Amino acid sequence: MTTDWPNEDRMTITAQVVGQTIPGGVEVRDHEVVIEMDLPLLLSVMKGPLEAAVKKEGGRLLAP
Repeated sequence: MTTDWPNEDRMTITAQVVGQTIPGGVEVRDHEVVIEMDLPLLLSVMKGPLEAAVKKEGGRLLAP
C-alpha cells in the first residue's frame, strides 16, 4: 500500500490485493470523512462486505 497527502484534507491510496491494483482516497471534510476505492471487476463482488467493514470500523475510530 502506498499513500500520499496531495493536500491537508486528502490522502490518496494505492493498494495491491491478489495482484490487483486498487486506487482510492480519503477526504476529510468539516463534518464527515469520505473514503473511496475503485475496485477492479475481480474484487467488485466484495463491495458490500468492504463497505460494511469500513463503516463499522471507521465509525468506531472516529467516535468521540
